Amino acid sequence: MKNTTSIILILAFCVIMLSNCKREDTRVYTISGKIVKSCNNPIPISNKAFELWYYSGNKRNDIQMGSGITDLNGSFSVNYTSTPSGVNSTLSLIASNGPYGQKSLLGNIPQNKDIYETIYVDTNYFVKVKIRAKKTFSNADTLFYYTGSFTANMKYIIGPFQDNQIIDTLYFSGIQGWGNDNHETQGVKYFSRWLLGKNYVDLNRQNETYTFIEPCKKYNDIILDLTKSNK
Repeated sequence: MKNTTSIILILAFCVIMLSNCKREDTRVYTISGKIVKSCNNPIPISNKAFELWYYSGNKRNDIQMGSGITDLNGSFSVNYTSTPSGVNSTLSLIASNGPYGQKSLLGNIPQNKDIYETIYVDTNYFVKVKIRAKKTFSNADTLFYYTGSFTANMKYIIGPFQDNQIIDTLYFSGIQGWGNDNHETQGVKYFSRWLLGKNYVDLNRQNETYTFIEPCKKYNDIILDLTKSNK
């Protein structure tokens, strides 16, 4: 009798979970906002055609989720059904009628969320990559790091280096990213990863951070906190 009761409970639990998964898979989300020229010149970009793409990390499984066009005020809106959020999957808005073909308007969009965003298409800004450390590192130390979404951007520096030292200055033209959840300040959540040692292997993924970058702030800082870094 106990076994029968247990089996019934397990089956009921599975049915509930499958039901929840089904409802979750069919939920519709909205990405909306406004496209303007720049922070200093917020002229609406009207009649701008765009596409919403789901990048799975495998080109064969990439899917166009929707499309649209901005109105006279530069406003846009596109709906999509929930996506499978894999480790390497992303959502991006792509301009489909730019002067040089397709161009990313909004990258690394949080999946399965309603998002409102102002996109600045011609905003330029600088990022300074700084070190936070409790000690001065010697020429026996090597710091491997990269900023952005791709390991192809990986760099390294050989010591000595110390607290508050600027190790890199990056210049960006245009804006790709998304703002905070309260929409008080628009910006980019910029990914960084670093490691002290001979090889770039960090299976625990402890030395990772997202830095909120304001596109209308000309100079922004990314801090690599070596006080938390594994060696």
